[in-house]
Amino acid sequence: MAFVVGDIATLTNTFIVDDVATDPTSVSVLAVAPDGTEVTYTYAAGDITRSEVGVYSLDVTCPTPGRWAAVWTGTGAAADVTSVTWVVAPTHGVPPDLQAVKDYLGDTSETDATIAGALAAETAAQARRCTIPADFPADLAEALLRRVARNLAARAVPVATFTSFEGGGTSARVPTKDAEVARLEATFPRLPVG
Repeated sequence: MAFVVGDIATLTNTFIVDDVATDPTSVSVLAVAPDGTEVTYTYAAGDITRSEVGVYSLDVTCPTPGRWAAVWTGTGAAADVTSVTWVVAPTHGVPPDLQAVKDYLGDTSETDATIAGALAAETAAQARRCTIPADFPADLAEALLRRVARNLAARAVPVATFTSFEGGGTSARVPTKDAEVARLEATFPRLPVG
């Protein structure tokens, strides 16, 4: 999930027992801000709402940018622990910067220079493929973050491998398409001129 500072992130969790939605005895959520600050919300306190059997929601206001996390905990017959993360960008309308990409990647061994290089390359690639509005939208920002993560991950994968055994041959290549990037960028096609 991607948001900007001030947005409300609606988190939803369904507790399942034997493929059937089931209410836990108690429900709580531990939300962790990018600076490590923790806040616990509970159903008993009225922070969490129940929309139907086993389905619970929580609205979390996102006052600071960075990577957020939450852990849902249910007890009793529907005992379960589920975690979710989301990224909060500084503002609407601005492409992700180096810090936003680092927050999106989480723990990484890549250097700032390597990440910045991948961000520059993927920003240019996205601009060639898409018509970029003046107010940079959240779906293009998410696609750009994913492009950079994919770029960095693909560096460790051989471009192509070829093997043969008794005259037969096989080859493997790194996929060139990402369905999620294509989906996020689909409403911003760059139209050919001429």
